Amino acid sequence: MNSESDFKTKETEYELLERNRKFAAVLRVARAARDFETRLASAIDPVKVEINWPKIEGELRCGSEQVAFHWMKAFWEGAIPDGSNALSFLWMTDCKIKEAIVCAMAESTFANYVLDERYRTPRAT
Repeated sequence: MNSESDFKTKETEYELLERNRKFAAVLRVARAARDFETRLASAIDPVKVEINWPKIEGELRCGSEQVAFHWMKAFWEGAIPDGSNALSFLWMTDCKIKEAIVCAMAESTFANYVLDERYRTPRAT
């Protein structure tokens, strides 16, 4: 057995799992939007695991969907977009979207990226 080949195979498997994890989080949040099937489904290809971000952004109708869009991008890219208020507006979004974001965060382990030192409450000493 070639250990370099095994390493590449494991790396490829990890990359595939990571991509699928991110895609599942994005899809969960997108499905929380009203009229998902008619407005957003065609922008998300589960077979190719591709997302047409400009098409999704063009279909946004309200502030809650804008927050959802920022979270979808965050799940996909691994960081909340610069200048986004996605974290501070999370609790003010539509209940269905908020639930989808929180569930996707928990399922994708994205919380580690978000709940870093900047957002933790200081401990009393």
